[in-house]
Amino acid sequence: FEDVGFAYGNGSRSKVLDGMRADIPFGKRTAITGESGAGKSTFLRLLVNHYAPTAGRIRLEEVDLSTLREEVWQQKCGIVLDDSRLFSDSVFRNITLGAAQIEADRLAQAVQLTHLQPLIDGLPMGLHTPVGNGGAGLSKGEIQQILLARLAYARPDYVFLDEATTALDPFREMMIWDGLCDHLSGKTMVFATRQPNALKTADHILVLRDGVVVEQG
Repeated sequence: FEDVGFAYGNGSRSKVLDGMRADIPFGKRTAITGESGAGKSTFLRLLVNHYAPTAGRIRLEEVDLSTLREEVWQQKCGIVLDDSRLFSDSVFRNITLGAAQIEADRLAQAVQLTHLQPLIDGLPMGLHTPVGNGGAGLSKGEIQQILLARLAYARPDYVFLDEATTALDPFREMMIWDGLCDHLSGKTMVFATRQPNALKTADHILVLRDGVVVEQG
């Protein structure tokens, strides 16, 4: 991030990020933390090209992120944002989304890592149960587990998470998070969190306050 600014609409009153400078190490786990309203979610949405900076630029190594086609960049990314929802399809299709060929062992591992088996066992058609529009009928925690299982199955090069385990109980959150970190070792992970369990697993931490990085290391 090189002097990145971002504002919703026009005017300084809507400014969320202001002169943001930060480096995210390749192949490491970077935590973005700070109080509510510090700019954590906006930071992540800029990274995945949901928004474009209103000032400065974001570079992936030497490439300006704005010059990459969004679909090309997102093929390399696994994204679970705080408002992510499921597709109106089966649990199976939601986990293996976009896979040209299904690998049974890989699917079983994703289910195991995210502790989804008890949910699957309780569904009328198991893995092939439709989840409804957005995941209607499932709790937010169950939706988060399925979205995280999709990440575990895909093993993308870049992983971006925004409070992706907040609806899980602390014990389950810790088990899933630790398993995912091992499974995605060597991938570039960036996650917004205030959860102590997640912060402890980070290689690098950025602390945001009022749209700027006030500490990093």
